[in-house]
Amino acid sequence: MTSVYSDLGFWFMARLRMLYGAGLPLIFVPIMAASYRHPERYRRAADIVDKVLRGIKPSDIPVEQPTTFELAVNLKTAKAIRLTFPPAFLARADVVIE
Repeated sequence: MTSVYSDLGFWFMARLRMLYGAGLPLIFVPIMAASYRHPERYRRAADIVDKVLRGIKPSDIPVEQPTTFELAVNLKTAKAIRLTFPPAFLARADVVIE
C-alpha cells in the first residue's frame, strides 16, 4: 500500500480533491473533510444576535474566526484506491468512516 504523503503529487496532477471543507455530510466525505464545529458556530451566532438585540451596534461587534475544527477520514474510499494513513493521523481524526 502507498502512503498518503507519497501520493500527494498524484492527487495534484490528476486534479482530484482529497480534502473537502465546509461541513459536508459524512456520507459525502470522499477521502478527508475538515470543517469547523457547527454547534459551536451556532452558539456564537446566538451570542451575536443577543448582543444586537441588547442594543450594541453590529459595527462594534468584532469578527470572529472558528477556533475548533473537526476532521473526518473515509477509510473505505482510501482503501479502495490503496491509500493508507499513519496511525497517528487517524488517532487525531474526530470521525473515521470504516
